[in-house]
Amino acid sequence: MNKKALFIALDVILYAIGFPIMFVIAILSSLPFIQKGIYGFTAVVPIILVALVFVATLVTELVLRLTTKKSLAKGADRNKLLKKQGIKLVIAVFCCLTAFMLILDIVFPSVLKEATQGTILYEDIVYDSASQNDVQRGLVDKFIELNVENGYLKNKTFKEMDSYFGSNADSMKALFEELSHEYRGEGYNQNGGMFIPVRNTSPYSAWDDSAFEAFAAEKKQAIIDAYKAEALNNGEVAGLITKVFKSIDGAYASFDPLVIELALKDMKYLMSSSLFPSGVTQMFASDSKGNAVSPENIYSNSKINLDDEFLYKWCILDMIGEIPEGFEDLSTLLFELDGVNTSNAKRGSLDYMSMAWLNSVSLLGIISIFTVRTWFYIFSGIIMVATLVRMLMLRPAYLGSIEKKEENESEEETPAEA
Repeated sequence: MNKKALFIALDVILYAIGFPIMFVIAILSSLPFIQKGIYGFTAVVPIILVALVFVATLVTELVLRLTTKKSLAKGADRNKLLKKQGIKLVIAVFCCLTAFMLILDIVFPSVLKEATQGTILYEDIVYDSASQNDVQRGLVDKFIELNVENGYLKNKTFKEMDSYFGSNADSMKALFEELSHEYRGEGYNQNGGMFIPVRNTSPYSAWDDSAFEAFAAEKKQAIIDAYKAEALNNGEVAGLITKVFKSIDGAYASFDPLVIELALKDMKYLMSSSLFPSGVTQMFASDSKGNAVSPENIYSNSKINLDDEFLYKWCILDMIGEIPEGFEDLSTLLFELDGVNTSNAKRGSLDYMSMAWLNSVSLLGIISIFTVRTWFYIFSGIIMVATLVRMLMLRPAYLGSIEKKEENESEEETPAEA
């Protein structure tokens, strides 16, 4: 009876307590990712995973119990049969819990590398997924701020203008668009028969113009906050990330990989290498389809859309997103910059690494799995040990007590029938 009670107790612990605890852990672990509002479906992967594991484990045991019952009815050796059943169930638990995480540990590094162009290390995700979660939300917020400022994100701005400016709304929208184009600097200039993408732009956005001073003071922050509240659920934001990324990605892919690697480590290495000045001073024009070409050949290249709103001329400093200390004068001389800032902010682009993360941010929500990764390994060990105890030591005694009870009942009924 003690073994029977222990068998039932383990059933309760595993199915009525164990898996519900895993559900609670998965929900609590997923909440920070769900609350960021940028990952969509992937934020709830841990919850779904626990549900699938629970169903798979439960179904497996029910099937094994049913087949065991049928085999016992046919006179099969009980102890040998239960031993096989126990081993099969342990293997099933291992496959559902441990093996999945082991496969994830093997496969995910390459997926992560492809999604982020090798800019996020797998180890960083495993051991500090919470920090990466905060970083990714911060990138989305920064992207929204830049693109409300430069006028790319304008639907909510124009909606506010309709009520704010009344009958003058259309003319104010046209002025806002014109000033935003000047600030962003998209397009090209014709120079000696060549069409060269512009880099020298207005230092002031449309929001800085006196015509929008009162409107900006009253509405600008509310518009930014409204976009942040929707984040990637807003189609305008999600679509813009793709276009901006493709433009900078086209240029990135055109640079010599060694130039990129040295620039990301330290521009001093690049400037003192054999790649200076030819590799360092190169620029590439790229559109929203990711088509890139040397600016001198832009007009003769049929792949480049000269009317593309995202056609920009990118330099190596745009890739790293900053002008390193000590390079202010060279940035003006070599890259047509103002000596203080790259052109990224005006274009609504972050540095290349950050744009790669943004472009794959919905996929990166799968890092929520790593908040429950250790728990999966812990529960896997506990469940496998408990399963061995239940199936190899306790269940034979449990079934034996049932058989004995049935025999006693049968003996009691026989005389009465006679």
